[in-house]
Amino acid sequence: MRMPMLPEDDLDPELRDMLAKWTADGGDPNFIRTFGRLPEALKRFVRFYSPLVRLGLVEHRTRRCWCGSGWPSAIPATTE
Repeated sequence: MRMPMLPEDDLDPELRDMLAKWTADGGDPNFIRTFGRLPEALKRFVRFYSPLVRLGLVEHRTRRCWCGSGWPSAIPATTE
């Protein structure tokens, strides 16, 4: 059984803003719409993960080993 994605209107306002920025840059909204069911956990994960992968603090090879399929790379970077 798959976890259904939330409609954009049902997302937390902060996640809606994140989604808008991400899709404007050509990103796939599915990760945010799926994990938006746990908005605080998703926000904490993005604050942790984005600097690692978006700012180049972890080399590509290590990042691929860690995330396997690459699904977390669908998370947009934050400006915090």
